[in-house]
Amino acid sequence: MSKTLFLVRHAEAEEPANHLKDIDRVLTPTGRRDATRLGNYFAEEDIMPDIIMSSTAVRAINTAEIIAERVKYNIDRIEQNEDLYEASVRILLKAINELPNDTKKVLMVAHNPGITFLADYLTVEDIGGMAAGTLITLKLDLEDWSQVSQHTANIKIIRSPD
Repeated sequence: MSKTLFLVRHAEAEEPANHLKDIDRVLTPTGRRDATRLGNYFAEEDIMPDIIMSSTAVRAINTAEIIAERVKYNIDRIEQNEDLYEASVRILLKAINELPNDTKKVLMVAHNPGITFLADYLTVEDIGGMAAGTLITLKLDLEDWSQVSQHTANIKIIRSPD
């Protein structure tokens, strides 16, 4: 049984302001547009993730919610994981390795540089950096999420916001 992992770097967010914590930054109008385009892509391709997981940063949650709304995924089911905020590859991989094996399609919304480093680690590619709002679709010919490790995935699609 194969699995599909959708890695999304949150869409464009406001620049940090003196009064605003980084975790509280919201999407810009461009970010909302790009997240909507991603959601439309998922809907047009008839892709319904079994699980959507997101960092607890507002910009990541907003991105996940916009995508979820477009595919009619219940936004209350989005798994908000504080460990995904500013996470290393090790932490992101741990979240993937702990996924239930009856799930086939998982969407993870997180941050750079971790999300790009994760894509590099799981594939044999050198992604070089994911712009805000980028989607990388990975195909994994594995039966168990705990088997996901270095070079176990193949890139199926890279969609940048432009």
